[in-house]
Amino acid sequence: MGKIQCKYRLDGVTDHGVILRASRKGEPLYPFEGGGIREAILNREGAYFYLFHDGWTPLDVAYKMNYNLRARSRDLIHWEKQGVQLTGARKAHPDQSPADRFDYYCRVSPWIYQEDGVYYMFYIGSRGQMPDSTPEVPYATLLARSDSIEGPWHPVTEEPGKSKHVCFPLRPGSFYSDTACAGHVMRNPKWRGEGDPDHYKYMMFFGAASMEGELTRGIGIARTNDLNATDDFDKAEGNFWHIDEKPLAPLEDDVENSSVYYEASTGTWYLFTNHIDPTNTYTDAIWVYWTQDTDCWNPANKAVVLDKHNTVAVKGAIGMPTVLKLDDHTLAMAYDGAEGEDYSHMNRSICLATIRLPLVAPNAATR
Repeated sequence: MGKIQCKYRLDGVTDHGVILRASRKGEPLYPFEGGGIREAILNREGAYFYLFHDGWTPLDVAYKMNYNLRARSRDLIHWEKQGVQLTGARKAHPDQSPADRFDYYCRVSPWIYQEDGVYYMFYIGSRGQMPDSTPEVPYATLLARSDSIEGPWHPVTEEPGKSKHVCFPLRPGSFYSDTACAGHVMRNPKWRGEGDPDHYKYMMFFGAASMEGELTRGIGIARTNDLNATDDFDKAEGNFWHIDEKPLAPLEDDVENSSVYYEASTGTWYLFTNHIDPTNTYTDAIWVYWTQDTDCWNPANKAVVLDKHNTVAVKGAIGMPTVLKLDDHTLAMAYDGAEGEDYSHMNRSICLATIRLPLVAPNAATR
């Protein structure tokens, strides 16, 4: 897997390097993120940019976990760290077993969708950890809610009788048998209003993986009419999001994660994602796919956005991208990575690139 290459490169990309580093020893947040920060997810509300990112426990701290933290900025360069937002359920329920909760070990990588005054946070849960504090597969998507982007956040799994709830279960024999990671959530552009019999109202582009035989990864599409839909992870059927039968792109592309931008001037949707290096299984580049039909993505329509050839500081693992429009001329893209040729999970920082708008597909075929 992972041997497919891009024919094109996206024009107008400028990398600005590191904008946020992990806390150093002696600083207040060191126990929660001193081992590195990653999984940068950008949001904007009012005068502030909000950066949700995962923190890795440093190796010299005995109680190892992954945490989700938040930082706030007015300019994407100067950040105010605001502390831990989510922590694994075992902090509050040490007497329980990982079998009881899919987010027992961690609640990380939260994607936020706001509607009617409610903030929906779709996050990744894991029931185990590796020796370096890496969350252990399998991963599932879970839900928390708040009335403010600054929280507090209330996971559904803390509600009575819902400790086992996920947004959709893993399916043996499918392309998401071992991983169904939360991704970009948006209103379905084809939805025609309440009662539409043909289209679901919302779409999520989630990261999928299967370890049944050869490891495969890709992007799946989940759909729902109810953002609150969750049910027990060990149910075959329930109040779950509906999953498209096939992934968005061929599994041979070997990509994961998603962030979607719509270019209104051309009616084109762009999905930014990570490509996997086939020699070491780490993400080594950010790719983008484009289409004018969100239900149909031509795998030939993809391009390299960022790799070691156009980064300032990160030349090894290049982590999950998220994009956010700044103005009519600029698209911001946050991602994580360690400076130098470092492919480890730990010791990463958050970086920023900008992309010139309007986006122009590198080839003429957009369907």
